[in-house]
Amino acid sequence: MLSCEHTLLVKTIKMIASAFKLLAFALVLHSPFLFAHDLNHKTNAIEHWLDTEFQPSSISREQQLNELTWFQEASIPYRGMVIRVVSERIDTHLYEANT
Repeated sequence: MLSCEHTLLVKTIKMIASAFKLLAFALVLHSPFLFAHDLNHKTNAIEHWLDTEFQPSSISREQQLNELTWFQEASIPYRGMVIRVVSERIDTHLYEANT
């Protein structure tokens, strides 16, 4: 049986990984090289991520769609930027990089 602390750690790691996936989604969605700026392509990208990356989920598909649409709109000021991240080599970061 897993300890409560271990279970909490696993849930925290998964939550952090999901947050990074959402950030990656928002940045990729606005990349001119990967998706056209046509609304239909962006909507298709959201649908793709909902179907492939964010299942199962504790929130409804409509809530997920609203959340991803928010990220899409929030990422507009970062369009065309190169963002680099430096992280420590800890288990959490290794997990996120490989998930």
